[in-house]
Formats: sequence, C-alpha cells, structure tokens
Amino acid sequence: MNLPPALLKTLLAGTARAPVATDSVGAALQTVLACAPPEMLIWHSVAATDLWQRAGQSPAQTAPQASCEPEATCPRAAEQVLHLILRGIHPEQLDQWLATAARMGYRLPHASLVPLLEKVTPRHALQAQVAALMGKRGHWLAAQNPAWATLCSAPEQSSAALWQTGALAQRCKALVDMRRADPAAALAALVQEWVQEPADNRIALLPCLATALSLDDEAFLERALDDKRKEVRQSAQQLLAALPGTGFEQRALARLHAALRVDAGTLHITLPDTRDGAMQRDGIGMEKHHGMGEKAGWLLDMVQQVTPRHWSAQWQATPAQVIALMAASEFKTAMLTGLTRAAARMIGHDTSADARDWFMTLILQDDPARTQVHTVHLLTPQLACLPPEQQDQILAQWIAQRAWGHAVNWAATRSEALSAPLSRSLLAAVQRDMAALTTHDYSMRANLKALGSVLDADDTAYATAGWPASDWPAWPHYREVVDEMMDTLQFRHTMQRSFLESKP
Repeated sequence: MNLPPALLKTLLAGTARAPVATDSVGAALQTVLACAPPEMLIWHSVAATDLWQRAGQSPAQTAPQASCEPEATCPRAAEQVLHLILRGIHPEQLDQWLATAARMGYRLPHASLVPLLEKVTPRHALQAQVAALMGKRGHWLAAQNPAWATLCSAPEQSSAALWQTGALAQRCKALVDMRRADPAAALAALVQEWVQEPADNRIALLPCLATALSLDDEAFLERALDDKRKEVRQSAQQLLAALPGTGFEQRALARLHAALRVDAGTLHITLPDTRDGAMQRDGIGMEKHHGMGEKAGWLLDMVQQVTPRHWSAQWQATPAQVIALMAASEFKTAMLTGLTRAAARMIGHDTSADARDWFMTLILQDDPARTQVHTVHLLTPQLACLPPEQQDQILAQWIAQRAWGHAVNWAATRSEALSAPLSRSLLAAVQRDMAALTTHDYSMRANLKALGSVLDADDTAYATAGWPASDWPAWPHYREVVDEMMDTLQFRHTMQRSFLESKP
C-alpha cells in the first residue's frame, strides 16, 4: 500500500500535531469519508486507500483494443519452454529463446506478454528484443500501463529530427545513421552543435564519427585534441590513429623513427628525454600503465598509434618476424602491448587480408616471452570483425594449444553456439585435461558452467560420452558441475526442438 504523503505524515506525527486534511486522500474518496466520525477519520482514510489501491482503477482514457489479426506466434511447445524460463528454470536462456523466436519470425505468445512486460524493466538488457517480438497486441497492452510505456511503439522520426530533439542515446544513433547516409552532412551537423554541447554529450557523440571515417574528418578531430575533457581527447586520438595519411600519423611516425633502429637483426631503442607539448597533445603519457616506468609507457603509447602494417613495410619483415624483433628488445612488454592495441584498432576499421594476417599472427602466437602482454584479452573483443571461418580457425587453434578456456570465454559472447565439430573437439579437450587433474581447479569449474551454453545442442549424444573414468582423481570435485552443464545443454536441446514442432 502506498499512502498519500499528507496521510502518511499524519500517521507518523499524530493527529494532534498533523490533523487529517481534507485532501489527505484522493478526490474520489473524499465524498465517501465525509460521514466518518472525526476520531475515526484517520483509520477510515487508511482503510479506504488500501481498498482503493487493491481494487485497481480503469485508465482515464482507454485506447481501443488492438485488432485480433492472426500473428505468427510460436508453437505450443516453445511457449511451454518460455513459461519454464519465466518461472526461473534456466532464466539465463531467455535471450536465446528470444533470439530463436526472432530468427524464425515468431511473435511472443499472448499468455506470456504480461510476465515478460513485468520482467523487462526500462534498464533490462533484453528490452529491445522483447519490444521487437510483442506484436500489435503486445504494444497495445504496454500502452495501458505507464510502467511499460518505454516498450510501446514510438512514431517513426527521421534521423534529422532525432538529432535535434532526441535524448542523448537517440542522438548518437541518429548521428551514426546520418553518417551512413551522408558522412559530410553528418559531420557538418555535429560541427554546428559542437561548441554548445555539454561535456558528457561531446564524450558520447565524438566516437560516432568512426562510422564512415575519412580524411574529411581530420580537421575537426585535430581541433578535438584540444578539448578540455580527457575522454574527448582520447576519442579524437583513437580516431586519428585509425586514419592513414593524417598529420597525426606523420607525427607518430616521426617520433618512432627517431626512437627505433634495426641493425644486424637487433632492435635498438632510444627514448626521448622529455615529453614535449606535441607529445602531450597527441596523448603520449596521458595514462599510466601498470608495471611500467614512465618512459616505457611513452613508448607503448607511441607504438599503439601506428598501424602494424607499417613495420612490415619499414623493416621488410613478416608479422611473425616483427613480433620476434620486438620480443627480443629490452622494452618488449611496452612494444608488444602497443603493437597488439594497434592491431585491435586496425581490424575494427580495416578487414583487408594483411590486417587479418596481423591479427591472426598476434592472437595465435604461443611465445613465453610475451606472457606479460595480455594479447588474447586485448584482441578477443575484435574477433567478431573476422570472417566466421577465421573465427573458427582461432578457436580450433586455442583448443589444440590447450588454451581452450579462451575458446569458452569467446564463445560465451557469441549469439550462436559453436559448430558441431568445434563442440566435439572442445569437450574432448576438457575431458582430457580433467582426467589429468589431481586437485581442484577453480578455472575448470567456471569453464564447465559456461560450456552448457556454448556447445552445439542439436544432438547431445556426443556430450554424454567419455565421462568419467575410474582413474580420474579430481572427478568428485566436478561431478555436480558437470551434471549442471549437461542439464543446461539438454534444456537448450529441448528449446531448439520446441520451435520445430508443428502447431496444434
């Protein structure tokens, strides 16, 4: 029960200090309470308010009910699986259920609309997926409750209109759409509003120029290097570093050519004594790097601003040879970390053959000299930029290198499960390593929990084989989590099959 503020004040302070006011309850109840004895008015008011709220009320103006035109709702079996998820049985699979329904062109079952609308709050990550599957009836229903209003279909607005009147997130999306349609016009719109934009808006809007980035953006980005906010300057530096042929690139190359020299197969490094104003403006030394000295951090910043393909051309070397040169230097961690960051940025803007070659070489290197360089951590977020066959090639290599934990972590971020061959290889690697364990390994336990959501679930027979042998010392530690993994896998199998069943 939610009491009106005036009535709550009377209850807390007492009628002697805060008498019951005539407007302590809603106007609709004031007539009913007019005949209440003065000494009982406070209690009658509380009772009437409680009954009023529990009884509910009709909207002041109810929209006409949505037409009952037939919509392609999911099969009954899939609806039953959704009900299980909403009741708390494998709730982590809701996003996969919604993704499967969207892929197959189904709308949400009508009986599930209210539970889903209640579940998907304005901050829920699945709000957009639910809104896309609600259908006409769902959008009509959402319009009847103010708490669900954010899920209602909004009138279509042009990108230009949203850019002028939308919230910040809408303006960012509008700017990206405008960049796709007319990059020059979008840049002009941003330039026109830039001076009067608050700092938080500038921070959010500038990265939108990554869409259709070109040399036409250079002059504006150079001005952004002098912005008062560090986050804006960092975005400008990253965008300029992704553009070949800019003054920013020339300044970065000049610094590195003065600092690096290859002689007789050895990389010699001479770092500057001071950080001049131009270096500061371009972001050199802007952030501290954990475990590195100040000048090593400068070197990292300088290297990450240059595209990796430059070193292949400059030193007439393959990516593997460049990596070996840097790994043999006294500043190997700074050099290789900068190189890895540059490769991650490059693949985000350029998926040419040599860019992919650099990415593949770095992420699949198995060199102990680079143990302090978090190569996989830095590059994995960009794996989605590669063609599917190269993604699978990397996953297969990780499994072969006994680094299958990387494969599990990456697969957990994908919207689709692993292929059947990769699933079989991955599970075999897990069983092989588990059989060799003699103590409890917490990373193994975490990876096992994730396996149930990433393995191929079309046919689960392969997943039941190979467990366990009598000579597995650590099996008692993992029996329960393996059972949980198998339960998740079987649930996903049932969910997938449910969408293929014919409607009654």
